[in-house]
Parts: sequence; structure tokens; C-alpha cells
Amino acid sequence: MRVANVERHHRGGLLGLGAVLTVTSAPLRTSPVKRGDWVLRRVLGTPVPPPPADAGSISADDITADGLTVRARLEAHRNDTSCQNCHSRIDPLGFALEQYDVIGRWREQYRDGQTIDVSGKLSDGTEISGTNGLREYLRQHEHLFRRTLCTKLVGYAFGRRESISDVLLIEQMMTDIEDAGCFSVLVERVVSSRQFRYQRSSTDEPLEARKPDE
Repeated sequence: MRVANVERHHRGGLLGLGAVLTVTSAPLRTSPVKRGDWVLRRVLGTPVPPPPADAGSISADDITADGLTVRARLEAHRNDTSCQNCHSRIDPLGFALEQYDVIGRWREQYRDGQTIDVSGKLSDGTEISGTNGLREYLRQHEHLFRRTLCTKLVGYAFGRRESISDVLLIEQMMTDIEDAGCFSVLVERVVSSRQFRYQRSSTDEPLEARKPDE
């Protein structure tokens, strides 16, 4: 059923989708790190290096004896310079979604009554505040989203990772988006590609040496 004015329910698109918000949360609290990392990897295609083995962690519950919010605990966690470089790219993207709880419900404050701060500043100085700010940031980097979309569509259609032979196809798909802006055009481009229509032989034996019925 089509729902009108989804914005008033704080929904619309992947950023407000309960499944995405739940899978990027910890069991008992939200995780700006998981959510920010998801945006970087899955939406923009710009992953950061994995954390070091001694990176540590913060409490798994959103209410602790010290009364600190998730933001305050992460800020303390980032005091280590080896952590700060990556977290300054990740956390602001996740903080923008902090008004969604662990299963994606909208909330105005934390369970203990503390105010939710959805603002953040990326390492390049860009300020992001709330879901609207995050959507605007993604619009400004739409070319990264488009390339991620094309790359993932190619990987899904071919059942493998992107290879050097797919570079031209992905560039053609990027042009298709610019010209038509239609998902069906991307699908047509993929299914008409040589990679999709032909499959490499599973044997190294030259074709002329094989039997006719092989």
C-alpha cells in the first residue's frame, strides 16, 4: 500500500528503513559507528580500514552507571589518535541517525531522558546534522552513490566481484544514469553486455581440441 507524506513519519528511503537501522545497531543500543560505516561502505563505496586489535569497545547498553550518552563514550574512545582518523569519518554519519533507536523507531530522547545530539563534523570540516543533513551530504556525493550502485549491480548479475574487464561497462552505466536516470536502463546495459551473455570455459583445454559434443 502506498503511504503518502512518509516524511512526517521520519521515513523514506534506506536511511529510514527499519531493517537497515536494526542491522546497524548493537543488541541493546544504537551504534553510530556501525551506521556510519554502513553509509560509507554500502552507499558511498568508500570503506575505512578495519579497527586495530586493541581498539577496545564501549558498553553494550545505552544506559550505564556513569550516565554518559553513546556520543560521550565514543568521544572518550576517540582520544587515541590511532582511532580518531577513522572515527572522524564514520561517527558524524552515524550520529545523524541517532534519533532512530535500535529497531528503527523514532525517538526524541534517550531512555534515561537525556537529549539526543544528531550533529557532527567530518574530518574535512563538513558539518552534518540529522537525517536531512545526511541526505543533503549524500546528494552532494551522488557520483559515489551511483558508482556503488553500478558496481553492486554488476556484481549481483555476474555472481562475482568487479574485475578489470568490468571497468568500461561500469563507465557506460554511469553515463546511462546521467542521460536517462532510470534503473531499467542499467539492467538493460548489464544483460546486453558481453560478460553477461558469455561465460568463460571452466577448462583450460583449447576449444579445437575438445569433442564436438562438449
